[in-house]
Amino acid sequence: MPPDSSTDSGDDLSQSLTTPGYARGGSSDSERHYELHKTNLAGDVAWEDSNQQIQHTSDLQMDLHVDSSTNQAIFTLHGDTFLKGSSKPFPLYLFVYPENIQSIESSPDTYPPILTTSGSLPPTAFIPLRFKLTEPPTFIVPKHPLVPKARSSQLLDTIKALACVQDFSIRFNKLNLVPEIRSQLSSLPSVFSANELKTDKRRGALQMLYHGAGGEAVSLRDIIAATQGDTSIKEAIEETLPKYTRDEHSKTSSGRKRQRTSESSSPPPNDKHALLDFKIRLERLEKMVQESMDHTPCRYNTEEMDDLMGSIDNRIDDQLMGVHIELEEKVMEGTEELVAQKTEEAHEQLWDEKRDELIEEIRPDIKQELKEELREEIIQEIKRELREELREEMIREFKLELQEDLKQRLVTEIKNELFRDMAQAIISASSDKTVRL
Repeated sequence: MPPDSSTDSGDDLSQSLTTPGYARGGSSDSERHYELHKTNLAGDVAWEDSNQQIQHTSDLQMDLHVDSSTNQAIFTLHGDTFLKGSSKPFPLYLFVYPENIQSIESSPDTYPPILTTSGSLPPTAFIPLRFKLTEPPTFIVPKHPLVPKARSSQLLDTIKALACVQDFSIRFNKLNLVPEIRSQLSSLPSVFSANELKTDKRRGALQMLYHGAGGEAVSLRDIIAATQGDTSIKEAIEETLPKYTRDEHSKTSSGRKRQRTSESSSPPPNDKHALLDFKIRLERLEKMVQESMDHTPCRYNTEEMDDLMGSIDNRIDDQLMGVHIELEEKVMEGTEELVAQKTEEAHEQLWDEKRDELIEEIRPDIKQELKEELREEIIQEIKRELREELREEMIREFKLELQEDLKQRLVTEIKNELFRDMAQAIISASSDKTVRL
C-alpha cells in the first residue's frame, strides 16, 4: 500500500540478501530472489499526449514493491495536492498493477529523446524505465470533493493525463541513488520478464488509504468512452485534462537542476587526482568565459549579452555536473574498496581478540577429550600386552602337556617291545627244548 504523504515521508528498502541487491550468482533470473520495497522515489515522468506531444513532470514520486519469492508486485505514482476545504495535502495515486503491464524496458533509447537532449545531464546519468501497459493506470482519489487549490491545479491535470495513457517512462537520477538501488532498478526489467507477478493485495488495498478513510478508483477513459454520444459531456471532461506546457515546466526543472548543481558541485577533498582534474576544468571554463567577454561585439547589459551569459552559464553547469558525476563515481569506488578493507581488518582484529578467549574456553573440553583418548589407548595397549603374556603362558603349558603325553607314549611303546622280545625268547627256548627231546 503506498504511504500517505502526510504520515510517511521516508523510504524503506527491504532486500533479500540471499544475495545483495538483485542476487549475485545463480543460473537464471527466475532462480534468484529479488526483493525491492522503495517508496517516494523521485524521478522525471514522461508520456505522449493526445496531440502526440511529449509531456513530462518531476512533481511525482514512485513506489516500487516487488518480491519474486511470492510473485507479488505493485507500482504507484503519486503526488500531493491541496484541495479546497482542507489545509492538509491529499496524495493522489496512479496504481499500476503487474497484470496490466505488457513490458518494462530499461534501455536509454526508450526514453523520449526530447528529454535526454534538453536536460543539463547526459542520458548515462539516469536509470530509465519504460512501462508499456495493456490498461491505463488506476486513478485513486480520496472521498473528498476533488476541487484543487490554485497551486495544485497543474499537478491534478498532470495526474489526470497520466491516468489515460498506456505508455509512460520514468528516469531516476543516479546521483540520488545508492549503488544497491541502482542495481535493483537496472535489474527490474529482467525480473519482470522472468516472473509472473501478481498484484500485492495488501499494499494495493484501497480501504487502507487516507488514514483508513479509504480511496476511490476513477477511470477517466471509461467516462469519456461512455459519453461518446454526448459531445457536450465529453468536451467538458476533456477540458479537465492537462493543458501541460513543456516550456513552463522545463524552466522550473532547469532552475531546480541549477540550484542542485551549485549546492553539490564541490568535490570531495579526499581524491587528489579528481580535485586536480576539477581545478583544471574550472580554470579552462573561466578562461572560456573571459575570452567570450573580451571578443564579443555585444554591449554590456544588452539582450545579446544576457543571452550569451546565459548560454555560458548553462555550459558551466553542464561541465560542473559532469565533473560532479565523475567525482561521485570515483568516491563511490574508493568508498566500496575502503569499506571492504576495513571490514576485513575488523574481522582479523576481532579474531585476534577472541582467539585467546576461545582457546581458554575450549581448553577443558580438549583436555577431557585427550584424557578419554589416552585412556582408551592405554586400555588397548594393556589388552595387547596381557594377550601376549597369556599366549606365551598357554604355549608353555601346552608344550609341557605335549611332553608328558609323548613321554607316556614312549614308555608304553618300550614296554610293548620288551614284552614282544620276552615272548619271542620264551617261544624260541620252548622250541629248542622240544627238538632235543
